[in-house]
Amino acid sequence: MSNKRWLKFFSVQWFSFAGLFKGQKVDIVYPEGFTPKYTPDPNNGIVVFFPPEHRYVEASGDQGVGKSSLLSLFKEAAGHTSLGRFINKKDQDKKYIEEFEGEDGNLYRVVATRTQFDLFQVIRDADGEPMKDSKGKVVTSRVNTPKEMVQKLVGPAGKSPMEVAQMKPADQVAWFRSVVRLSGEQLEFEADLNRNITTTYNARKNANQKTNELTKVLDANEYYKDHEKWLGYFNEANTKRYNSVDEEIRDVQDRYTRFTQLQQQSAQMHEARQKKAEDIEEIQEEIKRLHERLAVVQKEYVDMTDSLEKIDLSLAEQKDVVTEYQNSTILVREASEYFQKKMQFDHMVALLKDYNKASDEAIRLDHKLTKYRELKKRFSKEVAPPVEGLEVCTPDEEEKREGAFYKGLPLDTICESEQWEWYTQLAKTCGIRVMYIENISSLGSGSINKFNEFIEQGGYVFATRMDVEQKELRVTFSTKVPTYKTTAREKAELA
Repeated sequence: MSNKRWLKFFSVQWFSFAGLFKGQKVDIVYPEGFTPKYTPDPNNGIVVFFPPEHRYVEASGDQGVGKSSLLSLFKEAAGHTSLGRFINKKDQDKKYIEEFEGEDGNLYRVVATRTQFDLFQVIRDADGEPMKDSKGKVVTSRVNTPKEMVQKLVGPAGKSPMEVAQMKPADQVAWFRSVVRLSGEQLEFEADLNRNITTTYNARKNANQKTNELTKVLDANEYYKDHEKWLGYFNEANTKRYNSVDEEIRDVQDRYTRFTQLQQQSAQMHEARQKKAEDIEEIQEEIKRLHERLAVVQKEYVDMTDSLEKIDLSLAEQKDVVTEYQNSTILVREASEYFQKKMQFDHMVALLKDYNKASDEAIRLDHKLTKYRELKKRFSKEVAPPVEGLEVCTPDEEEKREGAFYKGLPLDTICESEQWEWYTQLAKTCGIRVMYIENISSLGSGSINKFNEFIEQGGYVFATRMDVEQKELRVTFSTKVPTYKTTAREKAELA
């Protein structure tokens, strides 16, 4: 980390913020030789001045004294958090002021309330002191897009690499994105790209599933197995031939119907004539008594014989219709089988069209998905943290990993020295100038040394430390992070 100018914090004043409130007891321990600009009235807000070159700022004390609240105030004033409105429950209010000098050499003032966040540039005179108007009020100029401007001036928010390693994968991605400082347009582009990849993948998956299903259906279809043979069978000539079957056999069927009716009449007539013969025998036995009746019956018999001869003659003339009818029945069956097979063949053809359509769609979507993934790889490469061996992955159907990886391993599986390898490079390349550490006394000496290197190169470290003996909030300053011995009781509290 190196830069000609470095960020400088001058003061922070709170009236009401989360667990902090004006008038509370705060033990501010300034380094020897440093004198605050003025002695503030605790009833008009608590003011903490930042001694020059003392870039380690620590909030210590027992539980509930406001350590994390003060750390959150520093984060919010620097545009590094969006965890809520931090309303103080005691007075249901929120208000603080912070002053700092940016790398551009200008003096800035952050003024925040429960409903507004403002940034002002303090106008300086020729001697570099804040300019005042006729009423003695400091002259300022409001800065547009205050949160974005503060983030630009202060730089990205730093954390302990061990804390980053313990984050959820999605939170790791979000933190690295904030450090690399992706714009809103880039984040929106990435979100749209991921949505397009998911949508296209699902569409391709459905198209492939449909092709696979149709493949199974076609493979079991006898017409598909011998497609060319059946294509030759279902030709125009056969179709016309069997289409004309109905007209050809209608006359035969009508004639056959009449033939069967005559057969029925013949059978009935033979039966009736037999009955008449029997009647004749009976009449002959009673010829005398039934002479007149006999003449009538004989006449009826003669008439029936004439009719029967005509019927028999007609049957003899039409005997070929039976064969024709049998042949027509065969033709009807053949036509029926032909059109049934043709219907099944046409169904197979429709299935084949669906298969080809689904297959083409799957291929098209595959090309589209490939382009999206190539675009995502280029985008990921462009916005990747400029640290060799460090990967930040967002999952999709091809990339199953999520979160940050160093040298191919998840961050929570690598040793502390490797954690600092990637973090030191990231801090240098991305301009991390401020780090926030919760419970710094829980970290090892190796990390403390790295924090001190960070401070020596011009960075700020804001930290909290548990001190069960300290019953009120204490704020201390140092040029480096001191090494503390943690008591058994403190270890239990930290756990």
